[in-house]
Amino acid sequence: MMFGSNAFPFNEARGAEESFWLAAKTTRSSLSAALAELVAEGAISEDKAMELAHLYLHDTAAKLYGDKK
Repeated sequence: MMFGSNAFPFNEARGAEESFWLAAKTTRSSLSAALAELVAEGAISEDKAMELAHLYLHDTAAKLYGDKK
């Protein structure tokens, strides 16, 4: 799995930049809540949660498309 967003302008007042920001902010908030719950339940460690977050938000796409650093 990896994060992706189709940012597009909703109207003249809200452009693609705002659309992307909202998608990224919502994704990060939701992901952190889900992983925090898994850690609190003892299902995964904090280290594993961080690994999963990095994979979802960056590493998988970097491996698929090539890291452009």
